[in-house]
Amino acid sequence: MQFKKTATIVLAATMIVTSFSFNTVSASETAEAVDQVKQIENTESERTAETAQSDFGITHVILDDSNMLDENNQAIVVGYTGDTPEKAELNVKNTKTGENISINSCKISSSGLLFEVSSGLDDYELIDLSIYNNEIATKFDMKKMGFDKDKPDAYLDENEIQVENYSDLENYSNLARSSNGKYVVVLDPGHDDTHTGAAANGISEKDINLKIAKYCKQELESYYGVQVYMTRTTSTCPYPGTTSTDDNAKRVEYAKSVGADAYVSFHCDSSRNSGASGAKIFYPNANYNGNIGSQGAGLSQKILDNLTSLGLNNHGILIRNSEDNTLYPDGSLADYYGVIRRSKLNGFPGIIIEHAFVTNKSDASFMGNEDNLQKMGHADALGIAQYYGLSKTYFGIKSVDFSQENDYDRITVNADSNIGEPKYKVQAYDLDKKIWVTLASDSTDSTVTWKPEAKSYYIHVEITAPNGAVASYDSAFSSDIDYTKSYVKINGATWKINPHSIDLGVGYNHSGGDVLFKWQVYNLDTKKWTTLADRYSGNWITWRPTPGNYWVHVEAITQGGAQDQYTYCFNVGTDKSKTPMTLNGMTWSVKKTGIDVGTAYSSDDKNVKFKWQAYNLDTKKWSRIADWNGGNWATWKPQPGNYWLHVEAANGDGGFDEQTICFAVSTDFSKNYIDLNGIAMIDKSSLYQVGVTYSSNDSDVQFRWLQYDVVNNHWSLVSDWNKSNWTNWYPKNGTYWIYVEARTSDGVVNSMTQGVIVNR
Repeated sequence: MQFKKTATIVLAATMIVTSFSFNTVSASETAEAVDQVKQIENTESERTAETAQSDFGITHVILDDSNMLDENNQAIVVGYTGDTPEKAELNVKNTKTGENISINSCKISSSGLLFEVSSGLDDYELIDLSIYNNEIATKFDMKKMGFDKDKPDAYLDENEIQVENYSDLENYSNLARSSNGKYVVVLDPGHDDTHTGAAANGISEKDINLKIAKYCKQELESYYGVQVYMTRTTSTCPYPGTTSTDDNAKRVEYAKSVGADAYVSFHCDSSRNSGASGAKIFYPNANYNGNIGSQGAGLSQKILDNLTSLGLNNHGILIRNSEDNTLYPDGSLADYYGVIRRSKLNGFPGIIIEHAFVTNKSDASFMGNEDNLQKMGHADALGIAQYYGLSKTYFGIKSVDFSQENDYDRITVNADSNIGEPKYKVQAYDLDKKIWVTLASDSTDSTVTWKPEAKSYYIHVEITAPNGAVASYDSAFSSDIDYTKSYVKINGATWKINPHSIDLGVGYNHSGGDVLFKWQVYNLDTKKWTTLADRYSGNWITWRPTPGNYWVHVEAITQGGAQDQYTYCFNVGTDKSKTPMTLNGMTWSVKKTGIDVGTAYSSDDKNVKFKWQAYNLDTKKWSRIADWNGGNWATWKPQPGNYWLHVEAANGDGGFDEQTICFAVSTDFSKNYIDLNGIAMIDKSSLYQVGVTYSSNDSDVQFRWLQYDVVNNHWSLVSDWNKSNWTNWYPKNGTYWIYVEARTSDGVVNSMTQGVIVNR
């Protein structure tokens, strides 16, 4: 591997992110760096072999001792291959205080991530790196990948560097396969109804394995940052018709399909020696992708420690190699167990937990107790959680957002916590004055506003939980506005030409309160000024000029007295001084209570008024629907017939238009309506309460109730006309029709009948 001279590029920075500059590494520096980097060549090659399937790969870590910001700060450059992430966060641990600190990348290029760490890198260790794409995070465990703050891939002293192309460095990445940034653990309850496993002393391995795995899943899912899957959830074989070998192979294939980080197979042991008892765990050997073996060993030991704490004998964590000379692709001796061997070939550790001996009466008695099975499942879950550093609580900073407002800059801290609302501390470090300024301290508000000068800063955010837990976030920041002074700057002019007007606008930056604008035009033909708006709060104005050549002049002034002005030439070829009025069509909507009629129109005048009329072709008479008003919709209540529907529109500038359409009406909208929707009955033992639901536009509806005795062929009145849609009914046993009539105030009637059998 060669460490080549790096190429300089310009990394795009947003307005609020500091754009640091770097120098390329000289040829002599390259020669010196080669010796420093050669020692890590083998390590990087191993990393590459372990993670060839990853799309995103970390290629190197370089520490810069040139103190880019000030004597207390240091740069970390993380090189990578793959798609450029939208965001990156480096998690480091202050070895003096034990505090975990999340650092937002201050620059991202197509192959490098730049982070700035305060308080000196020697005080820190690298924990993990998170990259974000489409709001999905993928975490890389820097410690497990072998990155060490004391053994970086290179140091570059006294010279600032530019990272752009490290294509000659070996590409490696120990990417944890993840689902939405979570560890993925696949639990495999060994055996099933087809491949039953061991059985003795009333204990069936296939059943016990499933119970323990379910308890493990339940407990493990109470931790944050893990996704749990199971190869089977019932006693039936997940792959019917397969041999035991093929069944296990397909279970590992399933684990691969969900992106497993670990495959944990649940079993119980058996022996011809009934005295054999206790727990043991098999893990991958160190051959072929040895990193997976070390992961399996670490995971196995954590689980076994918790199982033996339940009183089970400790038979240790074990490796069993192939006994028929099965080899891995590199020619090394493979693991004996298929699930362990296939897991390693698919890039994740597989382990087999032998929880206890079904052939031992003491172990069998222990496993015959449901509470003990739950304890074993919980012990497995605790070991997995301990190995991956999972917690049932979470507390941290998801992001810090910066936004420019008119009079200040806003910093918003997005905390993530399930242990109570945090207190916020926000500080800004002035890189010129080399002083810290506290913007907020012990605050319950996640947002702080401040007025930076036009310069670069270092922002430190710290949140403290009610239980004393602390998380922090650091970011470079640059402001292009001096908020300590009142100013306004017109950046340019724009316009939009409409059919009957011209919209004029300017772009501007300011601080110091609201900005007011004065708009004027000078007609070069008539030699006259015209004021369009004086001390107007909008940076856009509508202009209706006559044809000619003009100067357009705009002045801006802040509340603090800062001023700016801008003038440009403008030629107008079309007379836009008059406001047209055009009707573009009519529409309608038929409702229960009438017909809503409307018209579409175009006019620059906001004071357009409308008049609606209808001409009855049968009676030869006009009727007025709505007189001149500002609504382009009106409600019409005609009787059945054929009509001309006519609308007129006029604006304040004299513009006028009218439109007429033919309209046939089949419903009498001149009267009220009443709809009955259903009869309801409530049995009150000695009587029935009967009611009817209805809809009407009349507030004075009345109701009458009658009953018809089907057996005696007789009608009788239950209650006469009144305003209540409910009444009391006292029928004897028999068969009836209950009948209700509803009548509006203008005589519209509707009725409804329902059959009833009374048998008390």
